[in-house]
Amino acid sequence: MRRVKLDRTLSYASTGAGIVSLILAIALVSTMIRNDTFMKKENSFAATTKNFNNISSNKNFLIFLMDTLDSRAFYDVMSQDEDFKGMFEDFTYYPDTLSLYSTTMNSVLGILTGFEYNQGMTVTDKFVAASSKAYDQSPLFGKLKANSYTINLYSLNVFRPGQRVFKIENTISIHDDIKVNFSEFRKQVWKYVRFKYLPYGYKQYSHIEAMNFNSCKTENKQNRNWSENNSIVYDLIKRNPNLHKENKNYFQYVHILGGHPPFDVDKHLTKIANGSYKDKIASSLTVVKAYLQLLKTNNVYDNSAIVIMADHGFLGERSHNNADMDVIARGNPVLFIKGFNEKHKMIKSDMPVSFRDLQDIFFNLIDGKKSTELSFGLEIGRTRTFFLRNQKSPAWPVHEYITTGKAWEVEKFTPTGK
Repeated sequence: MRRVKLDRTLSYASTGAGIVSLILAIALVSTMIRNDTFMKKENSFAATTKNFNNISSNKNFLIFLMDTLDSRAFYDVMSQDEDFKGMFEDFTYYPDTLSLYSTTMNSVLGILTGFEYNQGMTVTDKFVAASSKAYDQSPLFGKLKANSYTINLYSLNVFRPGQRVFKIENTISIHDDIKVNFSEFRKQVWKYVRFKYLPYGYKQYSHIEAMNFNSCKTENKQNRNWSENNSIVYDLIKRNPNLHKENKNYFQYVHILGGHPPFDVDKHLTKIANGSYKDKIASSLTVVKAYLQLLKTNNVYDNSAIVIMADHGFLGERSHNNADMDVIARGNPVLFIKGFNEKHKMIKSDMPVSFRDLQDIFFNLIDGKKSTELSFGLEIGRTRTFFLRNQKSPAWPVHEYITTGKAWEVEKFTPTGK
C-alpha cells in the first residue's frame, strides 16, 4: 500500500512539475516574442575599454564616478588612513552636495545631460526613449563637441539608443561587434521567467538577484567589455602604466561600483567575507588614488580638469527608523573638483551644491575656471530639491522634496506635494 501511495505521489509530482515546466516554457517564448528578442535593434550599444589608456597631451576633462558613496563617510575613511591623506591636494571638496535622486540611472542621466526624469526610477521603454533624447540634446556633449573633445563613456548605466547625435568613441553595436552566447542567454531569460511566473512561495528559488545579461556577451578581441567592478578597473589601471598620448582633447566619464553593495573587498581589493561599507569605501579610495597617480606619472595631471564624485550617497550604518528619511539620507554624494593647472592644498568649501549646478560647473571647468571660482549662485541657505521614490506604494510614485538645510540634515526636507 505504501509503495502504491509513493508511486502515486511521485506521479502527481512529476505531472505537476511537467505542467509547471510547460507553463514556464510557454511564458519564456511569449516573453521573448513580446520583447522583440529576435529582432535586430540597430541602436543598442555597449561600452568597451577602448581609449581608456588614451589621454590628451593638450586638454583632458575627466569625471570619475564612484557609485553609492556618502560624502561624510568617504571623507572619514580617507582622513583616518595615512595611505589616503594628501591624495586630493589641488582639489576643492564640497561636503554639502545634494544629488537629485537616490538611484543610479536617474542620477547618471542628470549628471551627463542635465535632464530630470521624474516619471519613475526603474528602467522602462519610456525611460529609455526619454534617455535617448536627452543624450542627443546634452548641453555637456554639445560643449565638448564645440571644444573638439573626443567623448568616451565607461559605464553600464547609460541608456542611449536613438539618433546618436554625439559620437561616443568607446561604444560599439551589441549586434555587429559583440557575439551573443545563446546558451547563456536562454539561462538568464529562464531565471527571469521563473521569477515572474512561479507562485509567490517559490520565487525565492529563482535567484533573480543573480540574473546577469552581461554574461551573455562574448569578449571583443580588441577591446574588452567595460566592467564597473572596483577590482577589475583597478587591475586595468595598474596593468597599463604608460598612457598613449594624443594631440586631440579627451573627455572620459568613468563609472565604478564604488561603495555599492556587496561589501566583498577590503582596502587592498582583496576578496573578503562579511565586509563593511567602510571596507568598500577604502577599496574605492585605492582605485581613485591609482587613477590620479597614473595621470601624474604620465605628466597629464596638470592639463586635466578632474571631477571625483558619486551618483548618490548611502545610509551606511545610520538609520532614522523611517523609510523616506533613510532614502533622503542617500542624497549626500561625494564631490571633489580640480581645474586645469590648479595647485593648492585641499580646500573644504561650505558652498551648498546641487546636482542641478553640474552642467554649469562642467562648462566653467571646460572654459578653464578653477574649482575655487565655482561659487557663483551657490549662496548659503538656498533652496534645493530632491526627488524621492515612495517605496510604500506599488506604483512607486516620485515625490518632490525641498530643503534649505545641509544635504545630510534629513529632518529639514519638506515635501512640496508634487
